[in-house]
Amino acid sequence: MDILCKYLGDEVRLLYGKGLVKDKRVDGKYLVYGSNGVVGTHNEFYFRGPGVIIGRKGTVGSVTYSDNDFWAIDTTYVLELIDKEDSIIFWYYFLQTLNLGKMNTHSAVPGLNRDQFYNIRVYIPKNITDREKIARILSSLDEKIEINRKINENLEEQAKAIFKRWFIDYEFPNEEGKPYKSSGGEMFESEMGLIPKGWKVLTLKNIMKLTKGKKPKVIGSVSLSGYRLYLTLDVLSGNDELYCYDSKMLETTFDDNLIVADGLKSGSIYYSKNGIVSSTMFKAEVLSKDVTNDYIYFLFKFHEKSIKDNNTGSAIPHLDRKYIENIKICIPYDNKYFQHIYDYMYNIRLRTIYNNNQIEILTQIRDTLLPKLISGEIDVSDLDI
Repeated sequence: MDILCKYLGDEVRLLYGKGLVKDKRVDGKYLVYGSNGVVGTHNEFYFRGPGVIIGRKGTVGSVTYSDNDFWAIDTTYVLELIDKEDSIIFWYYFLQTLNLGKMNTHSAVPGLNRDQFYNIRVYIPKNITDREKIARILSSLDEKIEINRKINENLEEQAKAIFKRWFIDYEFPNEEGKPYKSSGGEMFESEMGLIPKGWKVLTLKNIMKLTKGKKPKVIGSVSLSGYRLYLTLDVLSGNDELYCYDSKMLETTFDDNLIVADGLKSGSIYYSKNGIVSSTMFKAEVLSKDVTNDYIYFLFKFHEKSIKDNNTGSAIPHLDRKYIENIKICIPYDNKYFQHIYDYMYNIRLRTIYNNNQIEILTQIRDTLLPKLISGEIDVSDLDI
């Protein structure tokens, strides 16, 4: 595979984004991009897709791809190919290898200078056909990653809908298989209003407790002997890997739930992994046989907005434990009838964890291949893709 040494300015140009303040946007089908990704939608587009958006101010050097027509605001650049036959997706991947975030040329507000960008010397495949092959390899991995994410979203939406129907709306199947409440199922008055016969009202503090993690003595990015995965929000989201060592830390497994304690995501619940709970997370420990970890997970999903609305702190949000502990729930005295729903929710957890593991593996493969394909270390010229 032939490799060329070129200036970026010989291959691409950077177009300024077009200003569009939030108050002027009309909700529509076109995504609006800022320097940190999607910031809204609009009923008109300014740039034709597919396109690559680069952070100009704020989140300098961020690289985002849009497959469809879009609007990019004035904190961004939009990539323009000098050779219109070139592969835009190749350049999307290639720019991710340049670490453009280090090119901040402004002191107060970070900024990316076009002239400096154009003067970067790079090594790229000479043939556009080879660039297209590289783009296909990398985009196929991204497509599989996105498919797994969509599957997880669909699984969770299905489980949330069933949870609400059974445990909130009381429309679980009666003995005839019909929705209980709307089919005239017997109800009685409680502190939560009308609830099904054979059900009881509890508060969360009766069935679970929140235990906050601690910061260990040693944290590193490499798993050494005796080290355990340190579960921060970034680690749970698959964006980082941290390991720690401390014999007195709070342990957790994939069966558990972790809840964000501090920051903008306070109140968000996540499936755990095998590891150690970080100092910014709570472990939700079930104390009663009346419910399962998966019931707690989808209960938090149902109450997520109200939980976040009741966070404390002005600059940095913090989870309000007392609000959580006083949430009232209604559950049946005898859970045997509901065991298959608990099994269903648990299977959702297992499938989601499996898909997340696949996402991590595919991401590692993509990130390992990316520089090797771009540099020509892996020759694609003879590949039939």
